[in-house]
Amino acid sequence: GNGKPYVVDGDTRQRRTLALIDVDEDRFYAVDLYRIHGGREIYWTFHAQEDEGFQTEGLNLTAQEKGTVAGEDVPYGDEKWLKANGCRRNTYGFYGPMFGLAHLYNVQRDAASSAWSADWTIKGSGGLHFGLHVAETDGAETIVCDAKSPAGSSPYEMKFLLMHKNTPPPVA
Repeated sequence: GNGKPYVVDGDTRQRRTLALIDVDEDRFYAVDLYRIHGGREIYWTFHAQEDEGFQTEGLNLTAQEKGTVAGEDVPYGDEKWLKANGCRRNTYGFYGPMFGLAHLYNVQRDAASSAWSADWTIKGSGGLHFGLHVAETDGAETIVCDAKSPAGSSPYEMKFLLMHKNTPPPVA
């Protein structure tokens, strides 16, 4: 890029740096440095492929009894919630910046701000793992949940991780 941040609007900027670091002939790390400044609410979302096993370290997750990431009282795909939160419908279904929150279920949460990690054993890969290491979350809530295709056309189910921060603007 040109070294300048991506400007979302007048007060919100994003900057991202990605680097691949070789460990040896068979292993490497992908380092993702992401910074956002502005707004009042931020979600950072991540998932790997469908897994045969998933675990975390450094998190003390508490299960949410029902609902979705959008809220304990928001069922999967709740059209009323989607419409009230700026999502629109077209031929293929709903879309919009908050769309995914009402489609993420089996929610677990932690308010930890120290380092943590997650590990996926990728389904059908012969034992290939994908690891995610987070240095610190600076007051962001960490959310672990499940997702499947909202369109129903694909039978996958994947484990998602989110970090959520909601503070008075500007969030940094």
